[in-house]
Amino acid sequence: MNQTISHIPRSFSKKQLFILLLLSTGTFAVLIAATYVFTVRNVYVEGATDIRGVERQVGRSLPFVSTDQVARDITSDNPKVMAITVTKSYPNSIHVFVTLKRPSVQVLSLIHI
Repeated sequence: MNQTISHIPRSFSKKQLFILLLLSTGTFAVLIAATYVFTVRNVYVEGATDIRGVERQVGRSLPFVSTDQVARDITSDNPKVMAITVTKSYPNSIHVFVTLKRPSVQVLSLIHI
């Protein structure tokens, strides 16, 4: 009747628990530091000066920023944008390259007052 069942895991030793706690704490600290380091602080826009919606990107976590979504958001906020390219620049910047629509008709005033 005194049989030892070998497939039941034994409990953790104090040393193993300490190592597990140390690894968990270290992983958490690295994640917190990465969140701070990879926070968007700069958004550079080329091709236009008055683009709305770029300020919403500041403060976001750069690894989780979707460049396609940023492009869609900026395009929907700015009807004069014809084409847009968004790139990430680690550790903390986004570059937005904009091509504006050109007016197809130009109205000239011939009346001089």
